[in-house]
Amino acid sequence: KKPWKGYMIHDKIINMLKEKIIIHVGHGKTGTSFLQSFLALNREKLLKLGIDYPQDPSFPDAKKGNITSGNGLVLLEKFIGLEKISHQENLLFSNENFYHDLLGKKKNEFMKFSDVYGSRIRIILYTRNLFSQIFSTWAQTVKRSLQVNDLNYFLYNFKHFYHKGILDWIDHTKKFGMELIIRNYSKNKSNLLNCFLEDC
Repeated sequence: KKPWKGYMIHDKIINMLKEKIIIHVGHGKTGTSFLQSFLALNREKLLKLGIDYPQDPSFPDAKKGNITSGNGLVLLEKFIGLEKISHQENLLFSNENFYHDLLGKKKNEFMKFSDVYGSRIRIILYTRNLFSQIFSTWAQTVKRSLQVNDLNYFLYNFKHFYHKGILDWIDHTKKFGMELIIRNYSKNKSNLLNCFLEDC
């Protein structure tokens, strides 16, 4: 800590002045594709604000409003050495698969990444009310996968434990000194974009 105008700069202020790596982690059905379309369409405006949402081959589809996986592959391919991909102060990555993959099949790489960049990382994690999440997942299987079983059958056989993963994220971010912001999509969907941008 160094004195500045007679005051000691608090650790939190120092962290705010550092460059940030913002990782948007939203499990399924939490508005991720909508946010990714906005980010792809407004990349140039974000650059002027000092936030780089690095280019990804999915951008043309995202700009059309199609369902995409964001720019997550850019992060997964450049876990260490992110400074080489942008000169902006802040980097932003978004991918709903981050929710499972970064603490799952990519855990070893992400642990090393977390160890190197720890306090620079801000995780924005979206979740959703339990029944709303399950109902939306069922509706999607009806629409996309031609599911013919009714909701009762689906509920009885539902095996996805989305919400349990939040505990793993809380533990991981505490361990590596990361900033963690958890938002409930069910409470913020009417103001999702503003909420997300404020968190960024």
